Formats: sequence, structure tokens, C-alpha cells
Amino acid sequence: MNSTSLSMTSKRLSNEILASPKDRRAGSRTKRDPGRRNRIMIRQKK
Repeated sequence: MNSTSLSMTSKRLSNEILASPKDRRAGSRTKRDPGRRNRIMIRQKK
């Protein structure tokens, strides 16, 4: 098992611990669309 796949799995595990599946899907979208991230953050604060 190479180190890159190991870091990917650990990163994915930490993401699953930190965020629900809905949050994780939103997070992956915001990497491409920074404007949408602001809208998501505002919606979560309410």
C-alpha cells in the first residue's frame, strides 16, 4: 500500500468524522465555486 492512498483514506475518514454526507458534498462543490461557499456558510448560520 503506497503512502498517497494511505493519506487519501485518512483524509477521507477525517472528513466523514467532521461532516455529514450533505456537508461533504457541499464542500467538494465549493472547491470549484468559491461564491457558492459563501452562500452555504450564510445558510448554515441561520
